[in-house]
Amino acid sequence: MFGARAGGRAVFTGVGRQCETAMRMTGVDRAAAALLTSRSRMRDLVYTTNPVAQRIDELQFTLGEGPCLDAYSEARVHMVSDLRHSETFARWPGFADAAIGVGVHAVFVFPIAHAGRPLGVLELYRATAGQRSHPRDPGSAGVLDPPDLPVPPRLVR
Repeated sequence: MFGARAGGRAVFTGVGRQCETAMRMTGVDRAAAALLTSRSRMRDLVYTTNPVAQRIDELQFTLGEGPCLDAYSEARVHMVSDLRHSETFARWPGFADAAIGVGVHAVFVFPIAHAGRPLGVLELYRATAGQRSHPRDPGSAGVLDPPDLPVPPRLVR
């Protein structure tokens, strides 16, 4: 949904470059960005770096559970360094099992907001468990802060 608009200007201009930058900054293998709506429970996958990232995003929406949906609805970052952890299985049993089944073992999700309203999520995935290799928060470098917005989106904490 590259055509999403805010104040007459494209919201997701350059999102592919931003996802690629987030991957380099954090040492993950895959990234995606999704636009969500709370009222209609609609999701539009805006960008994905590869088919596995697309599959993981789709799994969460299909199953109705996962860190991306929670990051959006709770407006907070979700850092899951090991999907095999028992707390993760308790919270998202279907998602954790399915993600591990396609080779994803760590998930880091950052909600995106515009004008104080939830807009979507930046999803970062890694094949190996563990913390991100680079401790810098992608939001601190303006990864999802397109310069052409009248009010730049910011990561919600």
